[in-house]
Amino acid sequence: MWKHLDSGIKSAKANMELDSLLLEELDPEGSAILHLYDWERPSFTFGYFVKPERFLDMQAVSKLGLDCARRPTGGGIIFHTTDLAFSVLIPASHEGYNDNILENYRFINEKVKKVIQNLFAGPRCMLLDRDPQSSDEAHSRFCMAKPTIYDVMLEGKKIAGSAQRKRRQGYLHQGSLSLCLPDETLLKKILLPTSFVLESMIDYTEPFIDLSSIAITREKVKEELKKIFS
Repeated sequence: MWKHLDSGIKSAKANMELDSLLLEELDPEGSAILHLYDWERPSFTFGYFVKPERFLDMQAVSKLGLDCARRPTGGGIIFHTTDLAFSVLIPASHEGYNDNILENYRFINEKVKKVIQNLFAGPRCMLLDRDPQSSDEAHSRFCMAKPTIYDVMLEGKKIAGSAQRKRRQGYLHQGSLSLCLPDETLLKKILLPTSFVLESMIDYTEPFIDLSSIAITREKVKEELKKIFS
């Protein structure tokens, strides 16, 4: 069984705190949960062990009014300006729970792949079957600048990123669909110039809609997520 929760528009901190609470209160024998939410203003989130000040000009972030919050999961920095963020909680008794964390990623991202296939890309969309090797720390700290195993890919480029946190009662999967690339002017103002992250995002991330249709597309994707995660 699945439950669908749409918690509406909140601050970045409130969205992340709610995900953390949902994991803490997850019934290991209960239903899986699809959690949909939106942002009060342009935001970014960062993995539990990431220090964003090493890669971003935090004064510029504040001046431009970007909201930010630490995620309860791992992974790198994700900009929530032109994406669709969502979360999935899988209880320990569910068929989608596995002691092997990579299998958990594959279980969720197979469903995300179906969403993209059904709406946009057909059979061209697939999961990355190996983990690319990279020694560049900056790139690894930005989710959409470096593909990893079982990421959802379109024609060799990443279109969905994710991070997980597993507990005894189950796991939390936080995902992001990159509907189109964030505004380059904004990124150039907040990214530290030595990181070359913008170039990697352009090289490795596949935008698949026009910015003018992003609001309509978000609603279509939400409805398809509900169909697939049910």
